[in-house]
Amino acid sequence: MPCQALDHAAPAEGAILALAVCGDLVLYATQQGVIHAHDQRQSADAWRLECKQALGVVGHMTVDPHRNAWLATATDSGAISVFDLRFLLCAKQWMHPSQASIGAMVPLGAGPPPGAAAGVGGPDARNCVLIASGEHETGLWNIFEGRCEQVFRSYAGSGKAGGHDAPPVASRKALPIEGDVNILQVEPDVNAVNAYLRAQQLKDPIAEGGAGHRAILPLPSGAFVTAGTDRFLRFWHPTRFEQSYVVCGPRGGQEIQSAKRAPVYYKKQAYNGIPTVEEATAVVGAGEGGAGNAGSGERGAPLKHGFGGGAVCHEDCVLDMALIDAGHEKIVVSCSRDGIIKAWK
Repeated sequence: MPCQALDHAAPAEGAILALAVCGDLVLYATQQGVIHAHDQRQSADAWRLECKQALGVVGHMTVDPHRNAWLATATDSGAISVFDLRFLLCAKQWMHPSQASIGAMVPLGAGPPPGAAAGVGGPDARNCVLIASGEHETGLWNIFEGRCEQVFRSYAGSGKAGGHDAPPVASRKALPIEGDVNILQVEPDVNAVNAYLRAQQLKDPIAEGGAGHRAILPLPSGAFVTAGTDRFLRFWHPTRFEQSYVVCGPRGGQEIQSAKRAPVYYKKQAYNGIPTVEEATAVVGAGEGGAGNAGSGERGAPLKHGFGGGAVCHEDCVLDMALIDAGHEKIVVSCSRDGIIKAWK
């Protein structure tokens, strides 16, 4: 298949940082916060949208997978903007409670199976997206309400025995974004000005990235796969949490050491009323059931399958994944920061 080049309409706007497809249009966001909708049939822009640069640099975009009715963008400061593509207007803006860079954002798959959590399985599921931000956690968010419906977080190898030290960031309320603000109207206080300009990102740019999920792959069943800085690939089932498992991950290092720890398992708890599926490890010596694990709520059986290690897993941060339909089977393709591409059956 020949490759068709797409000319950058405005090179002065800087690099192209995000891509999305909306029907016959190819959407791309530039470093200056401009979103172009390139019509391949006319070899020209069908429309343009401008994002507020004060909200950060757009790093992710996702389009309504059902009707192409809305476009959502996410920035390196955690700002989420939703545009109504019927009228090309910004319909909603809110700030992720982490107030940090969004690692990944994708629409929910074909839809959760029957019996999904309240607010997830109904009509609102069409407006739900999966957003990765915070330490090794992904939240299912209603994009128009700015409300988290469910959280999925993996074990980071630290914290209390077998679990986590604090509630997930996504269990907090999303923050409102004020209207246009003039820098001259900001309170004459150094801390207020620094907060408005996000000066901390200049002082400590490493903290902006952090550890966490960097890729989310929604599946037709409503389940999804996450991957990121810890090099693990994990399968998550939103309604049958006990069926979640590790696809592949390193055996040594700071992550889960299968030779020294009991198998990981998945449990379901609620934080601030938000159902949360957590990965945890049983305390060594607690037995197969992991009775020594702290925390409350439902829990599934320890992981006994789906785990790979050694040269099989990625050796660097996993940045993206895709699903390939090979006819008689589906293959998950993942790529990491070191340029390695792997295929998983």
